[in-house]
Amino acid sequence: MIEPRPLAPELVRLLNSANRIAEHGGTTETGIEHLLLAMLLNADELPVDELRKHNLELGQVFTRIAEHAARR
Repeated sequence: MIEPRPLAPELVRLLNSANRIAEHGGTTETGIEHLLLAMLLNADELPVDELRKHNLELGQVFTRIAEHAARR
């Protein structure tokens, strides 16, 4: 078993953001889709440049993931 490691402050902020998104969406669980949405909302802090390199519009990606999360 792997020993727990401390979480970086940036990750804690991201997880808290994902929890708020899940709560706002009315779900009782925070899922990967909420983490992705939090990453997109905090794009200035996170390395999402790879998405931009592939000409992905972050707003459109956010909308599609939010629609998926709403169906779950």
